[in-house]
Amino acid sequence: MRPNPPIFGWLSLLNLLFCNSHLTLRSFTLDQKVQSQAYVNRFFDEYRHCTVFAQMFELITPAWFAGLRPIDLPAALLWGEQERLLHVDQVRDYQALLPNSLVRIVPGWRHFPMIEQPEAYAGEIVALARELVDN
Repeated sequence: MRPNPPIFGWLSLLNLLFCNSHLTLRSFTLDQKVQSQAYVNRFFDEYRHCTVFAQMFELITPAWFAGLRPIDLPAALLWGEQERLLHVDQVRDYQALLPNSLVRIVPGWRHFPMIEQPEAYAGEIVALARELVDN
């Protein structure tokens, strides 16, 4: 694993992006296939006001991440190839902790496929769930 666990970069970025009300949806470039602008606005508004993030940042520390050990349980890692917050090369870090994981890296997906391509996202979730059950 890298000396600076990737989790802290993205947690800090989430805190910056979603917990500071002066940042807006313009901070992201969402796919043209977004189903409803009202849904997207609500999604980001709820993230900006999410008090759970503050609690999460208190719990997830460098010591916590360094203390994680691999666990041999079935898991699935679904990643967007064009992810900007959790770059695709960080999949390896999570695979090291979840050695019995299925990995699906989806071309063209970014950070919010559940908003940008909800039907394709649901299809990937179902396919991964079936694969986990079958294995």
